[in-house]
Amino acid sequence: MLTRDLLRVRLAGTYIKPRFIRTDDPELRELADSILKICREGIGRTREYLENAAASCAALHKDTKLAKGIVKLAFDRMTYETTSGDPRELRKKLFLESARAIREGRLPESPMDFRGALPSASGIPEGGLYADLPGNDKLLSIRDLTARELLERYNMSLVQTLLLFTEKLELEIPASEDPQLFRAFCSRLRFHRLLVSARRDGKTIRLVIDGPASLFENSTKYGLQTASFFPVVCRFSKWKAACTVKLKDQRRLVLDESSGLVCRQTNLASYRPEEIRMFAELFRQENKDWILDDEPGFLTLEGGRMIFPDFAFHPVQGGEPVFLELFHRWHASQLENRLAECRSGRIRDLLLGVDRALLKKDGVLSGKLSEDGYFGTHGFFFRDFPGVKNVAGLLEERKNAR
Repeated sequence: MLTRDLLRVRLAGTYIKPRFIRTDDPELRELADSILKICREGIGRTREYLENAAASCAALHKDTKLAKGIVKLAFDRMTYETTSGDPRELRKKLFLESARAIREGRLPESPMDFRGALPSASGIPEGGLYADLPGNDKLLSIRDLTARELLERYNMSLVQTLLLFTEKLELEIPASEDPQLFRAFCSRLRFHRLLVSARRDGKTIRLVIDGPASLFENSTKYGLQTASFFPVVCRFSKWKAACTVKLKDQRRLVLDESSGLVCRQTNLASYRPEEIRMFAELFRQENKDWILDDEPGFLTLEGGRMIFPDFAFHPVQGGEPVFLELFHRWHASQLENRLAECRSGRIRDLLLGVDRALLKKDGVLSGKLSEDGYFGTHGFFFRDFPGVKNVAGLLEERKNAR
């Protein structure tokens, strides 16, 4: 993703428009190829060397901000190897050896010879003295891509960076799209734990996702979650996105499928947090009376409203499934709304799991939940990932109550 200083946008009245690039532009393809060549041939080179080489390459381009942005995205795909030893101990060893050499009169003819001979005589590897400096990290690998894909990522990153400064993101996608794609879309919503309200309106699904500017804390992390989610929207044949971007002032950003944004992500439906995968695995091992579906899609409520539970549990012997929705650290308002819907009967037999991190954030919420009758029979607390025994117990109660 780009940093704020690398954003390239233009203002048109009350609108803000990303300055997208042509991904088939020969000059930009050549620039991207040059940057990727530096990365590919840089395995084993230091971070400082690679940054200097890429900076020299970017400086030759007429639009240095654009070139620096492309460099940033290429370098984000690098993995560096840090030293396994302790350079502080090596420096201490060298200083002690230097003092010993001075006392014993073992001084080379010149300071240059002294600096060159002493480390090797002390058994200190080349470059080991300052291996703890970030610039001395060595490139281990790069997640490679083509020049065109790098330029496509640049266009996408312009939008993703702007989304870090939004209060809410409004989306429209077709309701009749490929079911597999929509399940993947729902999976990404859950994976990124976004605050979303959704409604089906005829052939269109309208969603409003709270943006980072709407939160009082954890807004940076949530902003990254929102930005990371966005590319999957561009997989739909038709889509529309709109939001108000808060930079120096407020400007409206409006995009649709004609923007030419490309999502290259594959295996979209496989995105699940590690703790959720652990829960699913343990539940399947320990419970044979229920079939767990960890990609349950959505539930449609009265008036076309939609919710996106995390799990569905289907009785092996047949019958209606029971759904489970998890609420994390920034889901306080969403949790209270969901409880109100459950108490009113608009939603039946929905299990609710609440991350204890949410209670730390909202001290009043703990008392409300302890007094809530619906949560007392349908809810539980968890830390890191849901407890299998808690969920199994609630499922058994629901089965007996039917």
